[in-house]
Amino acid sequence: MYTEEARIARVQGVVIVQATIDCEGSVTSVVVQQGLPMGLSEATVEAVRRWRFEPATLNGVPVSVYYNLTINFRIQ
Repeated sequence: MYTEEARIARVQGVVIVQATIDCEGSVTSVVVQQGLPMGLSEATVEAVRRWRFEPATLNGVPVSVYYNLTINFRIQ
């Protein structure tokens, strides 16, 4: 997920997003709560939109939920 620009600039930190996960486990929206520069927030949103989750359930019935995700960017 690291952009080349951010890697060269050695940007590190955390991106926090709130994802809405529907009753089928698909991500329907992603909102950045805390971001990073140089395309890292945008790269996180693009990646999370492709992820699939096990649907949450309420009384055995799949439901939509909000899920906060913290993505750590660290250069090794």
